Amino acid sequence: MVTGVSHGGRVAFAAAQWLGSLLDKSRGFIAVAAAVVGVTSAVAGDVLGVSPAYRSAFVRGERNAAFLVALTNMDAFAISDVKVRSVQLESDGKPVAESTCQVGSLAAYGSSQLSVQVETRLRPGWRKLDIAVSGRRHNGDALYERHAIDYGIGPTRGDRMIAQMWHYSQVGTDDPERAVADFGFTHGFNSFYMKDLKTLSPEWKAEEIRRLDRAVMHGIMLTSGVVVHYPGGKPSDRFLRKGRDGAPAKIRVRKSYLPQPEVGNPELVSYIRKFTETEAGFVSPHPGFAGVLPVTENRDHTFPSFGDEAVRYRADTGRDVPDTVTNKVYNLKLAEARFPDGVVPDDDEILAYYTWFWRGGDGWPGYISAAAEAFESRFAPNDEYRFSFWDPAVRCPPIWGSGGSVQMLNQWCYANPEPLNVAGPAEEMLSMTSGRPGQRTSIMTQLICYRAQLAPKGVDVSPAPAWLSRTPDANFVTIPPDVLDEATWCMMAKPVDAIMYHGWGTVFETGEKKSYCFTNDESADRLTRLLRDVLAPLGPTLKRLGRETPRIAVLESFTTVAMGGAGSWGWTAPSVTYLQRARLDPRVIYEDTIRRDGLKDVKVLYAPQCRFLPKSIVARIQDFQKRGGLLVADEQLTRALV
Repeated sequence: MVTGVSHGGRVAFAAAQWLGSLLDKSRGFIAVAAAVVGVTSAVAGDVLGVSPAYRSAFVRGERNAAFLVALTNMDAFAISDVKVRSVQLESDGKPVAESTCQVGSLAAYGSSQLSVQVETRLRPGWRKLDIAVSGRRHNGDALYERHAIDYGIGPTRGDRMIAQMWHYSQVGTDDPERAVADFGFTHGFNSFYMKDLKTLSPEWKAEEIRRLDRAVMHGIMLTSGVVVHYPGGKPSDRFLRKGRDGAPAKIRVRKSYLPQPEVGNPELVSYIRKFTETEAGFVSPHPGFAGVLPVTENRDHTFPSFGDEAVRYRADTGRDVPDTVTNKVYNLKLAEARFPDGVVPDDDEILAYYTWFWRGGDGWPGYISAAAEAFESRFAPNDEYRFSFWDPAVRCPPIWGSGGSVQMLNQWCYANPEPLNVAGPAEEMLSMTSGRPGQRTSIMTQLICYRAQLAPKGVDVSPAPAWLSRTPDANFVTIPPDVLDEATWCMMAKPVDAIMYHGWGTVFETGEKKSYCFTNDESADRLTRLLRDVLAPLGPTLKRLGRETPRIAVLESFTTVAMGGAGSWGWTAPSVTYLQRARLDPRVIYEDTIRRDGLKDVKVLYAPQCRFLPKSIVARIQDFQKRGGLLVADEQLTRALV
């Protein structure tokens, strides 16, 4: 039992911290505190406030489940000899379990958190916790009040393959978590924490817990995200990426030129670690909480910084950033003049810099890791349904290290007009996670399609579809059902640990008229059938299946991309798609892969657009050819291998 003065959101927050520490330290018995003994008279009136101090929903069969109840004295005088009895009721009102205990004195306007152990081996549904409180008021009168609090038992999750709806909306329904569950999803991503939880209102925190409670009752789990935060709340110059002149540099992001964070700054990394510890302490004890996405897309806008980053490069390598480095990849014309035959010395200063930069020198992998670690430390070992993740994870050159230490990497793909486009980024993801054994892989299909691709504005269609009159200004429309079908099978065919979708408003009517618009109810029905009738029964098997030893490998060259040559950047890998259509089941490999594993099991190496390769990789490929391996390439192949 914890006592002390607490108001509003402070009660919930303190309770969350307390429960989290208990669960972390003991993972065992949590004492019941509640009881009423020997009441002979009572005084009418609502002197006491009784309410949930944290969550009100529990998973069926959950062990050591504790219902935290806030007991508040709303009187200006202390109440002595406080005793509480709590009775857990079944849905039909019959008692299930009873607890009693002596609280003691309750100060004026003081609060106490009571921990009531909950019997969770009940059928799913909502019930009542009946609480009777007695005590003695300052004038000697006896006090007796009864209160009822709703609590729920949610269904067990069973053995499922993770299927997450990325950023579903609360618009259009009073119970969005039910809508997510009705589709057949196991997880939903909903909210971003835009500022420190300490500055958020008690009402917001209470709604966050109610949202997680709803998730538990519908048998799903929820993930949330963070965004880049700065000490003091504002992006001062010392936390921004800098140009060679020392001034904050800006980069075009969509239609605006914006400064970008210097996330390698130790002070900024330390701050985000403390920030996420606050978030983790609030939501992690809740069984409806599944994990965290530390920022998203931000690394797309990275570029060399000449402030703290350049100092770190000098400290790590003993070198200065080369004068000709100006962007996140080198200049192609300069690279061709520097390496006319395409062979790059392994210790070349340009290659050395970009290797350092993309392995984490720009700060993003370390920052992402720091933001996730506070949550990861609170996850139970081997809990596959809780995870930190990061996306889009291969929106970068093909080199190991993207996403740092997060537990799962994810990449999203557009399936229209080529559903098998999903295969390329999926194989890239599997190659990326192979560089960090134990890191899991997810792949995501976009449920949105660009209107210009499917139904360009200004084109007369007869008969016109109903959605055209309802949302004539739609910029994004629903994916066609057959394309969705093929893309989903393509995701499931890969040995990934999870699948995800994005574009909630195109499969659920939110009333949106311009952005993500609901234009095809058949696609929504198809998605439900795929998740419920295919993934749910097959998922337990699919997530346990391995792969055959690769015979055909597609080389994606980091050196080529770093020197300014072609790369997929996670958007599309047509060579994988073509080979997939030929039923050849190719694997994407990186230069990192060849250094670690060689090419011992590969029979055919396809090296598209490999204009530049390190000298050591060229030698490995030449040895592969001498052993009878077949090298297939296009006209851009490094000349030393022609």
